[in-house]
Amino acid sequence: SKLPGVTMIRGDVNDQDSLDSLLDGCTAVLALQGAPAPKPIFRGLFPFLNPTTSPTHPFNINYLSMQRILNAAKKSGSCKRVVRITGKGETPYSIFSILINALGNLAKAWNYEGELVLRKQNE
Repeated sequence: SKLPGVTMIRGDVNDQDSLDSLLDGCTAVLALQGAPAPKPIFRGLFPFLNPTTSPTHPFNINYLSMQRILNAAKKSGSCKRVVRITGKGETPYSIFSILINALGNLAKAWNYEGELVLRKQNE
């Protein structure tokens, strides 16, 4: 990173232990993870071809990862801010979201659920 005071560290959002190590001593985390499009694209139309147990499934990348990141932030004791960067912030009911969900293993729906997990931290 070329920003003063910022260190870019690559981690694995599917590995709680690695997140715990990465966030130890951090004051903030910028969560940029996103699930890749299924390849070939028709796999998104048939859930049995891309089960939620796959580490790249949106359930893991967009939803469970937020729980893991928040757990690591709490465990660190020093990480007080988690910023999640996602798409345009459209509702899960927009036509764009419906199309993406249909072709991408409910990527937008799982992203929305992950955002809700983060928002509930302020309650």
